[in-house]
Amino acid sequence: MTLRPEPYQHLVSESTFRALSEFAAEASARGADMTALAIAWVLHHRRVDAAIIGPRTAAHLDAALGSLSVALSDADAARLANLFETNVA
Repeated sequence: MTLRPEPYQHLVSESTFRALSEFAAEASARGADMTALAIAWVLHHRRVDAAIIGPRTAAHLDAALGSLSVALSDADAARLANLFETNVA
């Protein structure tokens, strides 16, 4: 959001940062990186066949590969989505 903040200004709110904190807590509880949980969440969607990643470092790649070991139920995915529902414009 720092390189081109204009399109994302509507997301700068207390509810966004609260949702991100809860998402981080969920990742931590699962022993996963936030990146891994986010990619697993995207891949869990039934209409998504692939996630395009662009790691610039080995650490970025490791976090992305970590998504392969994150198991989400439909209820888990819905709960994560609901964290951000109030932020959808």
